[in-house]
This record gives sequence, structure tokens and C-alpha cells, in this order.
Amino acid sequence: MSPVAAPRPRLSRDAILDAALAIIDDGGLEACTMRAVAADLGVEAMSLYWHVPGKEALLDGVVQRMLSAAPRYEHSPEWRAELNGIAHALRGILLEHPNAIPLLAGRALGSYAAASKAVETAVGTLEGAGFDRASAIRASRTVYRYVVGFFLVEGSQRPGSRPPAPSTIPVGSPILADVAEAVTGEPSADLFEYGLQTMLDGLEVALRPASPG
Repeated sequence: MSPVAAPRPRLSRDAILDAALAIIDDGGLEACTMRAVAADLGVEAMSLYWHVPGKEALLDGVVQRMLSAAPRYEHSPEWRAELNGIAHALRGILLEHPNAIPLLAGRALGSYAAASKAVETAVGTLEGAGFDRASAIRASRTVYRYVVGFFLVEGSQRPGSRPPAPSTIPVGSPILADVAEAVTGEPSADLFEYGLQTMLDGLEVALRPASPG
């Protein structure tokens, strides 16, 4: 008696988005096509269009899927702690899905829409601390751009790898020697934290009322 083939899982939007994200994780953004997703799921490409209308909707859905699975953090009534939590949650996503960094970099509006509750909470917290609406939105966008921009560089290296040492350092240039040592030796997490806290320090200074005179 021949073995009975296992039934295929029912096709759904979630299954399609999970397959698309897995393809991006394995082969990069360029590898994620409607045909590749269909092949991974064992269906015809046309059947995907019942759940996602096209490639752009597929990629928007992947962004939504990634952000909905972000590491949870405690929302804080203090604006600095709130932005710090968001930055580290986004960092966690990009560490898990480095091949998807260009996707978030090119779909900022979709990212804000996908994380709408977190965005509204962050902007509301900033407004409660004294930022006006425009400044609160700018501060939130700046944090997002910092994290994604940082990982556009960091994501070019595989986890655990180290940048190649420069082929030549000019003789008698101790500054460049120290720069090279920092580039090749400083943990990425330390540099990320330094930049994030420095940026939040700047926002804190901007929030202070101007001294009279």
C-alpha cells in the first residue's frame, strides 16, 4: 500500500508572508518573488493573488509581519525610556532579519503604519513631555532612521564576523591607527548604544526651555 501524502497546509496570507520572509532571510530581498514564494509553498503563483494583490503588497505585508513580531518592551511614560525601548526593539528585529534591512529602509511609511500603536504611543509620550507635535514626530523619525541606518552598515557583515583590517595605515599616524583599532575591535552593540544615547541627549537639550537673555 503506497503511503498517503501529507496534506498541504491551507494557503493563507500569514503563510504567504512567512514564506516570503523566510526567502528574504535565506537569499536576500532580490530572491523574494511571487513565483519563488509560490514554489516554496507548493502552489501556482496565481493562487497567491487571492491573498496578496501583488509584489508591493507582499513586501508591505512582510514589513507588517516583522514589526508585529518585534521583541516586546515595556512602554514608559518617560519619553526617553520610550524611545530607547523602541530603538532596541527595532534593533532586535534587524539582528534577526539582516537581509530585510533594505526593505525597512525603503518602506518607512509602511513601517510606521505597521507599528501604528507604538508610533502613536511614542508621539503621545513626547507631547506629554513638552514636545510639540512636529518635534515629537521628528524625534521619532530620527530614532527610526538612526537604527535602520546603523544596521545598513552593520548588516553588511555576517554575525560574528569582523571588518577586514586596512591593508595599510600611514606610518606615523597614531590617530588613524586608533581609528583602525576601534573599527576592528569595538563591539557593534557598544557603538550603537553610544550613538543612541548621544542622540537622546541632544533631544533632551532641545526640549529644555531657552534661558532668558
